[in-house]
Amino acid sequence: MGRGPPIPPPSYPQPPVRRRAAAGARRSRPGGGGDAPTSIAVLGRRFAAGEIDEEEYWRRLSVLEEHFGGGRKGSAA
Repeated sequence: MGRGPPIPPPSYPQPPVRRRAAAGARRSRPGGGGDAPTSIAVLGRRFAAGEIDEEEYWRRLSVLEEHFGGGRKGSAA
């Protein structure tokens, strides 16, 4: 009680809220959860944070690329 009358919603249409992806971010696969980071992004974050060393980073990255087919551009096959 004592709060006063409820405030009505604005009479003008509200624009939709849009999110922008970070530069270089990949879109997730359909049905992949939307905002979930990719495995390669998680790996890169762990390397940047010092959780894994460079050797471990490259070893795991090669496994991910082999499994998901995300080969590097410009590399000789």
